[in-house]
Amino acid sequence: MSRVAGLQPCGYESSQVRQYNLCYTNSGDIVKYGMLVSNRFAWCYPQLTWGRMQLGADKKIHLNYVGHTLSGIVKPNRIGTSAEVLYDEYPLAGQGNSEVPIPGFHHQVLEKATKNNIVYNGACFPSMTSFSVTNDTISSVAWHFGDALSTDNTVNELNPDHKFSSPGIFRVTADLYNRNGNLIETLNELVEIKDPAKRLLYEYPEDTTVCSGQGVMLKLNVINGIFHWYYAGADGIKHSMGTADSMYVRDNFKYFVEMRQNDCNGCIRWDSINLTVLPVPRTSLGYDKTICFGDSVLLSVSDVAAHYNWSDGTTGMSVVAKSAGEYWVRSEYNNNGCPMYDTVKVSVNPDISFEFGKDTVLCAGQQLLLSPAVPGTSPVWQDGSYNSTYRVTKSGKYFATIWLNGCRKSDTINVSYVNAEAVSLGPDTLLCEGELLNLKPIVTNATMLWNDGSTGASLIVSQAGKYWLRVSYGSCVVTDTISVGVTQKPPLSLGADTTLCEGQSLILNPGIPGADYKWQDGSINQSYKVSSPGAKWVSLRKGGCLVNDTIMVLNKPAPKLNLGSDISVCADSAVLLDATDLSIDTYRWQNNHHQPTLLVTRAGQYTVRATGYNGCFRDDTIMVLHKQVPYLSLGNDTVICDNRELRYSFRQPATNYQWSNGSTGGSNVINRAGLYWLQSSLNGCIYRDSIQVTTINAPNVYLGNDTAICESDAILLDAGNDGERYLWNTGSSSSSLKVSRQGIYIVQVSGHECITSDTIRISSLKSPQFNLGKDTSLCDGQMFLIGPSGIEGNFRWQDGTLDRQYAVKTPGVYKLTVANSCGSNSDEIVVTRGVCQFVIPNAFTPNNDNNNDIFRVKNHGFIAKFEIRIYNRWGQVIYSSVDPSRGWDGKQNSLLSPEGNYNWIIVYTDRLGNTETKYGSVLLIR
Repeated sequence: MSRVAGLQPCGYESSQVRQYNLCYTNSGDIVKYGMLVSNRFAWCYPQLTWGRMQLGADKKIHLNYVGHTLSGIVKPNRIGTSAEVLYDEYPLAGQGNSEVPIPGFHHQVLEKATKNNIVYNGACFPSMTSFSVTNDTISSVAWHFGDALSTDNTVNELNPDHKFSSPGIFRVTADLYNRNGNLIETLNELVEIKDPAKRLLYEYPEDTTVCSGQGVMLKLNVINGIFHWYYAGADGIKHSMGTADSMYVRDNFKYFVEMRQNDCNGCIRWDSINLTVLPVPRTSLGYDKTICFGDSVLLSVSDVAAHYNWSDGTTGMSVVAKSAGEYWVRSEYNNNGCPMYDTVKVSVNPDISFEFGKDTVLCAGQQLLLSPAVPGTSPVWQDGSYNSTYRVTKSGKYFATIWLNGCRKSDTINVSYVNAEAVSLGPDTLLCEGELLNLKPIVTNATMLWNDGSTGASLIVSQAGKYWLRVSYGSCVVTDTISVGVTQKPPLSLGADTTLCEGQSLILNPGIPGADYKWQDGSINQSYKVSSPGAKWVSLRKGGCLVNDTIMVLNKPAPKLNLGSDISVCADSAVLLDATDLSIDTYRWQNNHHQPTLLVTRAGQYTVRATGYNGCFRDDTIMVLHKQVPYLSLGNDTVICDNRELRYSFRQPATNYQWSNGSTGGSNVINRAGLYWLQSSLNGCIYRDSIQVTTINAPNVYLGNDTAICESDAILLDAGNDGERYLWNTGSSSSSLKVSRQGIYIVQVSGHECITSDTIRISSLKSPQFNLGKDTSLCDGQMFLIGPSGIEGNFRWQDGTLDRQYAVKTPGVYKLTVANSCGSNSDEIVVTRGVCQFVIPNAFTPNNDNNNDIFRVKNHGFIAKFEIRIYNRWGQVIYSSVDPSRGWDGKQNSLLSPEGNYNWIIVYTDRLGNTETKYGSVLLIR
């Protein structure tokens, strides 16, 4: 059980009941296949949680929930949620959250119930299922497997095996009898036999598709089993997701489920499902919107990969909303069946109605009161004031802006006064020759009379003289006069249109000091540098006169010239630089070479000037770099003995090699006559060298294969090759050598300026020596092999068989004789009938009285391989061994272990190779 606290306004606590199966042999699997069988939240009462546990006489495990409820685990022998945890099995009396007295349970962790329970294990259909009852005192059991189609549906055995006729769920019944034949109890247990031909996830397609944001709840169930879930990405590696009956999946993965039923060695099944998650466009039109009368709002989406359908029937990425209403859009990727919708409501505020009327004229001293007269608003006037009205006392443009419900409305009125200020024609002025002056007062809707008798709103003046105006508006009359003079323009000329070569420039300077200049690019200097073709103009102002002039600048192209990018060549190579082009008339290189090409053999920088037929020229430069040549040498032509060789090893960095024999490494061995060459390449540079090799014959020497001789024998070693010179490692110089001792013998033969040697190992051979081992015992139905290892010779057993090993199946005397060229030897072993039943006590008393002091297996002679582990009440290993003859003395780390029950697991293999796993508990008594 575990308890997990969380943060809530008043706190909560989650109490969990987890089931762990101790049949697994490592802690990782115990945790991995641990099962959460119940979970309970206590809101606002963080101390309410399950306490300790107790195994009841009704074979259920009981847990108190802090005095309020007595919970129960109905089937503690079952694996997984089929154990059936009942939270409120026995509600207890109490007021509110108060506690009532109940027994204080002792255990934090419990094993399976130990008395009068059906336990079973077995693989999937059609394998056998093994049954037993957890009570060693039961004398007989009458089993009924609920398998009507089976020929052995009922049996009377303590520990039967049954092969069910078909997959399915069966109710198994066991009647338990004591030694007197009295019925003690009738047990019932549901057993589910899984069909390996049927998928675990048969209710779900193997390939399932969902839209993004959705998922699939995979639900499974099994009696006496668990489900562990995994997911695998593109790399195929499985990642654990946890142990549960159901799993919610929603990502693009392949999901696997592993079912483990009927204990660790039971029915194990796998299934998988591919989940494809289709994308859903992210579509949002934002919050509902309100617009002003006459305005509009752009509703848009941003995912260019999606297809859209709007409420108005359009399919673009935006619509313009001009009227009130509800607007929606549907988006989807390539009609994949995963659409997204969004809706926005657009409201329109009513129009704001106000206006100041038409522009007007006032006499001097008159006033005009302006007011928008829109309730609930505060206007902002042209001068920034916020009064509800505005009083006009002089000529000007007057406007007000008001806001209502977030909408803005403005209006403007022009007010003119018939007075000297409004009728002013301005100060006396001077015109440049050819300029015009427009005389126009700011008065509107009044009567005009000019000095030339005209009555228009303005008068155009081009000559020197005095000009007057008389303005009448009702009884208001105002006059004004202006004197106009005319002066000569300054002379300005940028010269005639011209042409420049590509890359050349031109300075333009009008040469008029004291003037203000403005060129076409906005510059204001007296001179201007022209570096590109086009129209170039200048405006010049001096003495009140403004004059302009323009010059057109054309462009002549320079000849086409391109020596290319900088180049790298091998140091022993030359490169031809080519500047040829039809647009070029003459060439000049930096060494005064005048041809279009230049042959270069040295590294360096090279420059050429090309002049075109139109007189324009262009320069270009290229850098020529040298790359290293991978020089090498195989040496002079040579003569070698046919048992000798030439070895080469070249290791220039970053260099590739190619030999005449196809080898591509820097190393090679030459041991035959012929012409050999090696080519090296580095950064595109290649070098080759060759050598002529001639061979002469060397003496041929062969002493034979390594051999063995008996201790009293001798052997003659012959080096052959009459007429040559000999030297043995014993110092002898003859062509043959007689040896009678073991060792390594080497001879060296010289002739024709060549030397050849050979080596032979002589071993000493004895008659066979071996031992069949100690006399031993054999259980009925068992078999084991006997025979020596590591010796050579001819084998003969007591019955005449010639195999190297003998299969012992019955008690008796077994004899073996082994012979070789140096003699023979014999040995025998006596095999008696042994005791071979697995027997182990259920209690022991380690009190050093030499009576039942050690807990171990009895009569272990039939065991070939063995392992035992003993656990304390907290699941910790306190003793382990692989020797069946040893046992536990009731101590841990040299300290006495307390009295009580201890669980054990034994895995052993007998002499026939059969492996079994045993579980049980032992009572330590002091």
